[in-house]
Amino acid sequence: GFYVLVETSAPANYTAGEPAVVEVEAKKTVMITIENIPQARVTFSKAGAEKEGEPVSQELAGAVFEIYDANEHLLYGVKDADGNYTDVSTEPEGRTKVEITTQLDSTGKSTSPYVTLAPGTYYYKEIKAPAPYMPDSQLHSFTVAKVKTDESSEWTIAQTVTVYNYLSTGQ
Repeated sequence: GFYVLVETSAPANYTAGEPAVVEVEAKKTVMITIENIPQARVTFSKAGAEKEGEPVSQELAGAVFEIYDANEHLLYGVKDADGNYTDVSTEPEGRTKVEITTQLDSTGKSTSPYVTLAPGTYYYKEIKAPAPYMPDSQLHSFTVAKVKTDESSEWTIAQTVTVYNYLSTGQ
């Protein structure tokens, strides 16, 4: 008979493979390969400028972003002690709302903990901006590219989304 093979759980930081239709016949062995797609580690950086179109005046810490899937559903994940999120889903059970906060590294560059995401389109919304900058509470799309290997077969999994803020002015 025919059966559908569905991977219900993928290895950590991989996306489950596509379901496969399998024909099973008596006294025959069938070999099925399910490809798991590695997820990217996406970080966010924040930069400020006096106004749009001007060069960046400083790297910023303290911006907070929510992450949404392609259907604009809020994402939840398992948060580790370093603030990184894995096992990301729209299902909140057993997970924490993904909120990424930018920080400055030892060189003064803006960075953040990572969130593991499968290739595809996502949205971010800034829910907090560092003073004196104004948060941009609109949804903005970004694309997570497929993870690639280099000549040494090492996975290139780091991707960064840079978000710009402009000084707020009085009304």
